[in-house]
Amino acid sequence: MDNKDLLWDGPLKESGDRIGQLFVQFESVLVVGLFTLIGTVVVYYIAVAITGGRRVIEDEEVAGLDESVHGEYGFNL
Repeated sequence: MDNKDLLWDGPLKESGDRIGQLFVQFESVLVVGLFTLIGTVVVYYIAVAITGGRRVIEDEEVAGLDESVHGEYGFNL
């Protein structure tokens, strides 16, 4: 028996249940996706609680960082 046979050997090969394995992989992707989504939301709310939320004033955001913070602008539009 060579290494190639060992790689694909297992209970699913014996029973021929390749569709079952596809569902197992799909379920795993779903679980990881949900875990990532929930973790991201939790980290977001922790960051908002620590920093106080949005840090940029809307007028400064429209004007741009150079003009609002440094009083300089690149183009006279």
